[in-house]
Amino acid sequence: MSIVLKSYLISLQRLTNIATPGGNLWLVILLSGMLLFANLHRGDLGGYDDAVYAAQARQVLKTGEWGTLRLNGSPDFDKPPLFVWIVAAFFKIFGTSDSVAKLPVAVFGFLTILLTGELARQWSKNGWLAILSMIVMMTTQYFVKYSTHVMHAVPLTFFFTLSIYLYLRYLAGGCNRRLLLLAGVSCGLAALTVSPVGFFPVVIIISDMLLKRQFERLRSRDTLFLLSGTLAIPLLWYLWELHLFGMDFLRGHFANIAAHALAVEERSFAAKTWGYLQYPLLLLRHYWPWLPFMLVGLVDALRRLSFSRENGFEGRSNLLCIWLVIVIIPFSLAESKVLRYIMPVFPLFSILAATSLEKFVTIHQRRRTTIAWIVLGAIIIGATLFPTIRWRAEDTRQLAPVIARLTPPERRIILYTAGEWQWEHRNTLIWYAERFVDHDLSLESVFSKLQAEREALAVIDRVSLERSWLLSSGRLEIVTQTSRFVIARATVP
Repeated sequence: MSIVLKSYLISLQRLTNIATPGGNLWLVILLSGMLLFANLHRGDLGGYDDAVYAAQARQVLKTGEWGTLRLNGSPDFDKPPLFVWIVAAFFKIFGTSDSVAKLPVAVFGFLTILLTGELARQWSKNGWLAILSMIVMMTTQYFVKYSTHVMHAVPLTFFFTLSIYLYLRYLAGGCNRRLLLLAGVSCGLAALTVSPVGFFPVVIIISDMLLKRQFERLRSRDTLFLLSGTLAIPLLWYLWELHLFGMDFLRGHFANIAAHALAVEERSFAAKTWGYLQYPLLLLRHYWPWLPFMLVGLVDALRRLSFSRENGFEGRSNLLCIWLVIVIIPFSLAESKVLRYIMPVFPLFSILAATSLEKFVTIHQRRRTTIAWIVLGAIIIGATLFPTIRWRAEDTRQLAPVIARLTPPERRIILYTAGEWQWEHRNTLIWYAERFVDHDLSLESVFSKLQAEREALAVIDRVSLERSWLLSSGRLEIVTQTSRFVIARATVP
């Protein structure tokens, strides 16, 4: 009994000793959890993405129609449905609210931090490199920011990274084809989150086999397992939607992809070249303080490139370089360039940064990491206790209770925003007021609709209304107003 107790105390001491990887792991888990979960109840949902996916998830629960996502009452084919399904499942368990809508993304962010460390450990067989990779990942401000947004980027990054990790396990574990099947399933889940980016992991894996000239493996059942796992899950959804909507589904889905990928008009050579440099420039702006360390690690990985058929350390280094190329090049050629689009390479960046950091951390220095952890912990605690909160739907949240009180759920709300498609206001109205919205570009048309339906309400931006003749005509009643909008209805003659 005393031997068991002594062993337990020794294990506990190792786990809580910051001079060991195990002790650092618990600190990473604690601080990551504080960063991602402590302030989910603060702030609201923005209208370009967050409110859209939250509203779609709520609609899924209301209608029970899981196959086809709908926005504002109409089918929405822009993205595959897995992310919205996950948010809907959280709504089903915990109730519908802003914080619950953000919760699954925070969970995926937390899991991605842990998975990055495990991937680094599997790649390098180095526990300290794993810890450093997790520290870099959890202190990457851009990643933490989007881990509290109701958006696809972080869940996609998790499934993407999981595919690469399972492939490394496959290489290290005697080529167990079940691991390659699971890598394919994870890739399929990534594709069911965002397509076609979700298919990139299988391209990375096959490219790694080609670079190592493992042609017999490419022709084997192992690759068949990989492709089967990748295609089976998303293909079921594509075939179902194609069965229901035919070419309308394909046009709607691929039109969104084309809009992000293809240039609308011809550009000069200089403009194209400048466009190709946008991601390095975005990283130069946002990926601090880790950018220099990541670049040093990248140079080191490029120097270790090997065309050997072996799966040793140099062979595994090929995978990192292929990962970077397969993601960066297509997105650099695409028309739309936003840094979160390449978030699937952020775990890779963390590992590269950690490889250069690890060289400066000697065993002697590891035993003196107490001060560093105290400083990092103080910064994270300060960020948790005194967060910078951005309210993006303040006007809509003030208008929503009035709309809900004065209109039945089936009544559509009319919206006018300076004669422009300002989608963020439409989307936040859908989410907070729980009403569908008719977005109109003509103030005269808005007035005609109000006259035709006396119970109808219109949300109109104040500047446009004050400049028009309607306000002074006495033919509109102002129900309530905020700093930017008013709710109006036609007066009874």
